[in-house]
Amino acid sequence: METSEINQGKEIEILFEKSGLSVTKFAERIGISREHVYRIFKQKRIKPYLLEKIMMVLGQQEPAREGAKEPVITYTNIREDDRKQLVKEIEYLKQRVKDMQEIIEAKNDIISNINGKKKRD
Repeated sequence: METSEINQGKEIEILFEKSGLSVTKFAERIGISREHVYRIFKQKRIKPYLLEKIMMVLGQQEPAREGAKEPVITYTNIREDDRKQLVKEIEYLKQRVKDMQEIIEAKNDIISNINGKKKRD
């Protein structure tokens, strides 16, 4: 089956039904509304960041369909342009984490300086 033929929303719905989760619990775990869950089931393609969350919540230990040798929704069948976008997002987030770590270090230095001044007074 080629990537363009895969209806990711339908495959997610199949996995969801097998999971035993309620729509409410599923929605909470992936951080969306119940209404959004039902919209996802109707979408042919799911954004990579959301697909990743869904895969983590539902797991992929078992195939989505009878007779399938491996899960239908995998990282390998994400389209190349989506993969490139995901890589860009990851690089951006890594840079943000680095920036935040530098900010934390700077604020810790300020706190240390303030605490040092209080001890001298």
